[in-house]
Amino acid sequence: MKVRSLLAVAISSVLLLGCGANTTQGAAEGAAVGAVSAGMLGALTDLIVDGEVDTYRLSRNVTAGALAGGTAGAVDGYAKDQQQEAQQQKAPAPAKPSLDFGPDIDASVNALISCQHDNAYRSALAAENASQESYKEAGVAMQALIDFDRDNTEGVDRAVSKFVKMSSSINDPAVAQTQLEAFHKELQQEREIAGLSPNCS
Repeated sequence: MKVRSLLAVAISSVLLLGCGANTTQGAAEGAAVGAVSAGMLGALTDLIVDGEVDTYRLSRNVTAGALAGGTAGAVDGYAKDQQQEAQQQKAPAPAKPSLDFGPDIDASVNALISCQHDNAYRSALAAENASQESYKEAGVAMQALIDFDRDNTEGVDRAVSKFVKMSSSINDPAVAQTQLEAFHKELQQEREIAGLSPNCS
């Protein structure tokens, strides 16, 4: 169960920490965010699994995220990120990220992995109504992921729009949608790791 709780952090933090790539001037925002999101998700997943970041997986995920973003400018940003990563490897390792999105998000992720969409959605709504801003954003992000998983396009559009309005890091619905698709792939992989079907029936 601890892995599932930490998965909540991985899934939610990517949307909440979406921006921040060191890209060159030509890199498009969507590709930059995709690269950072995939890299962050890979790094957090590695920290969850074995406490160390697998740099091969990290660079592979950053590449895939940049391609998903859809611009060639991200290649330059990726190269710059690789140079910085090499410099950071020489420096002492920073402290592991510590993000808390509350028990409602943990419950929502656990229910979603088990394809209990209604329970997952109720927990996500409870998180949205919390007093902490990070809980609220994570709750709305989970609502989008839940509706994406159950093919509720109207619900996805509503949640993405709400998330973009409240987010301090993402102001473009298309960027949020790209990240949502990446989250859904991670969710499917986590189901397979847990011995479940990647898709709910």
